[in-house]
Amino acid sequence: MKVLIIVPAYNEAENIIKTINDIKKNTTYDYIVVDDCSKDDTYKICKENNFNVIHLPINFGLASAVQIGMKYAAENDFDAAIQFDGDGQHIAKYINLMVDEIKNNDIVIGSRFVNKKKSLSARMFGSRLISFFIKITTGITINDPTSGMRMFNKSVINEYANNMNYPPEPDTLVYMLKKGKKITAGLIFLILMTVLMTALTGCNKTDKITDTTENPVIKIGSDNYPPYNFLNEDGMPTGIDVDLATEAFGRMGYKIEIIPISWEQKKKLLENGEIDCIMGCFSMKGRLDDYQWAGPYMISRQVVAVNPNSDIYKLSDLEGKKLAVQSTTKPEEIFLHRTDERIPKLGNLISLENRELIYTFLGKGYVDAVGAHEESIIQYMKDYNMELRILDEPLMTVGLGVAFAKDDTRGICQKLEQTLADMKEDGTAAKIIGKYLDDPEKYLEVDKIGEE
Repeated sequence: MKVLIIVPAYNEAENIIKTINDIKKNTTYDYIVVDDCSKDDTYKICKENNFNVIHLPINFGLASAVQIGMKYAAENDFDAAIQFDGDGQHIAKYINLMVDEIKNNDIVIGSRFVNKKKSLSARMFGSRLISFFIKITTGITINDPTSGMRMFNKSVINEYANNMNYPPEPDTLVYMLKKGKKITAGLIFLILMTVLMTALTGCNKTDKITDTTENPVIKIGSDNYPPYNFLNEDGMPTGIDVDLATEAFGRMGYKIEIIPISWEQKKKLLENGEIDCIMGCFSMKGRLDDYQWAGPYMISRQVVAVNPNSDIYKLSDLEGKKLAVQSTTKPEEIFLHRTDERIPKLGNLISLENRELIYTFLGKGYVDAVGAHEESIIQYMKDYNMELRILDEPLMTVGLGVAFAKDDTRGICQKLEQTLADMKEDGTAAKIIGKYLDDPEKYLEVDKIGEE
């Protein structure tokens, strides 16, 4: 079996040699250190010792470092990949035990708590809480969901590498369980591997709505895009679109399941039947022929934001500047095609799959501006205490809709459009939007815009 050991590392100069030597001594598998732009000598030490290393130009965070390792594993056709922390807390000799288990499972978790109780510390209380929420969400018990020592088979590698914007964390373990993946947890430190769960009912292509013992389930594809869709403190999807969808589909007799997707893959996933619809601050303008639409149910301004001290005050000031956008979004299309005479020629347009990275690039000075939905920019400033200045001149005002496949004949799209209109009429929509945005009524003025 071709196995890759992914070692995310940030400021691990004191530990990285010990960690890699442990891997070399106790395994014969390939490894890759993903140096997350360490401020110490981690990368230098890796190069001096001829360690296999990927050096990231900016600090992306643990989740992104692991995901980059997953992409490396997918591109190089590894059968399995294991996350192995660079601080020396994991023990390489137990990797072979996990390899044995991955042959019959999709995910193997190196757990300390299969037959050993957790302590009563604050950290372990958090782990207990996460286990509880996974239990009530899936009916499955995972004793150590926060363990950083995890192994994934090829199908899961490809999922994390190509189809998701979310890293392998507790919330995505729930997603994988919902996808029908089989997970095993092993008592690493006592060398006891115990199977905790069996495969759930697979969630293959959704040619029709998934049946449950109660209401059928609508699978909604969306990426992380606050305030429309994001994970709350309990790791559960929330936001404007999540709440609107819950209410609307609930009135129609359905339950919803939010499926984390790569925004770049949205149309493919919809056409393949892996999701029933797309809902996540999705602009209808210019896409009417690509999907069936329920909407517009809200309006949104596409805008440009800059650092407070920037000399950019209007769109024309962007001439020759560098701008970052999330890939396959309306701002990317606007600046690529420049059909609007107000849009100048940029010096460089940088398209990034991960929404959060556009703000990282702006904060680090790699770009001069970012383009995105105004509400998303405002939410990011709130969440990360970041001060940005939004240009008064918008790129465009767009209608937001829920997209279904062109060949979807179930009639759900049409019924949803009427239900969303009813929610606007009876005040429910404004009440939901008001939980997240000031002056919610202005976002419901869909009659003031025209869609192409």
